[in-house]
Formats: sequence, structure tokens, C-alpha cells
Amino acid sequence: LPSLAVNSCTAALHLAHLVCGAKAGLEVIVPSLTFVATPNAVRYTGAEVVFADIKSIDDWTIDPADVLKKITDRTIGLTLMHYAGYASDMDAFETICEVNNLYMVEDACHALGGVFKNRPLGSFGDVACFSFYGNKIMTTGEGGMMVFKKKEHLELASSLRSHGMTNLAWD
Repeated sequence: LPSLAVNSCTAALHLAHLVCGAKAGLEVIVPSLTFVATPNAVRYTGAEVVFADIKSIDDWTIDPADVLKKITDRTIGLTLMHYAGYASDMDAFETICEVNNLYMVEDACHALGGVFKNRPLGSFGDVACFSFYGNKIMTTGEGGMMVFKKKEHLELASSLRSHGMTNLAWD
């Protein structure tokens, strides 16, 4: 899948929601158990954050049943997080997003190398975001990565990442 390096996963999450259409007047559902960057990235776009609960004391991934309860006519997207290497219920979330016409952002910071039914985590969402911060499985000290399904999302994120510049200094 096409990818784009960014300075942090927070930047990746912010750009992901921007390119997927989050804006004022709309809502994005996020997990209630996550790092503060996950809801903040939604707020940076002007969209409202709606928190969904985790599945259980034994499964700290976002609960598909609670997500379904939170969807309104203003809901545009969903961020799910694979927690501590455990995959979210991707069968349920692919169906939820398809039936409700929602975009999906995968917060895959805890998922590098993880799989769901022989498919790599980070390959399900419209955009998947990874972190290389010092406390992650693979680190560069800082940094993030975005993975895209749609070429137009990659192109827009590339432009936004570079403040609209179309050429590089060495060009």
C-alpha cells in the first residue's frame, strides 16, 4: 500500500482525518481507551469526538456494539485502535463502516507486525497510522507513517504535510 512518512503519529492521525473529510459539524467515533492524540487529532479538524467503550476487562479494543449505538446522521468516520498488539474486530468494523458509509482510520501504533486472519494490521482502514516513538515496538526516536488505500488521500496528505509546496529544496 502507498505510504507517507510524517514527523509523528499525531500528525499522521490529524492528516488522516483531514483527507477523509472530517470537519466542523461532523462526528468521529474514537475508542475511550487510547492516547490523547487520538481524540485530539479529530478535534484539530473541527469535528466532534464521540467516545465508544472497550469490549471488556479482558479485551481493551473498541467495542463494535457500542460503536453502533453512537452512530448518528452526523457521523462521518471511526478511529479504531489495536491495543497492545491485539487486533480490533476487523470483520465487524469493516461491515459497520460499509453499511454506515463511514471512513476508517486505523490507529496501528501498537500493531506493527500484528495480523487479523492472516492480513496485516494497518491494511484495513482508509488510512492507517503508525508511530515510531521511543516506547513503540519499532522506534526511530520519533516519527510516524501513514498507509493509504486511495491515491487521492495520499496526494492530499503529501500536499498538506509539505504546506502545499510542490517541489523540494534540492529541486
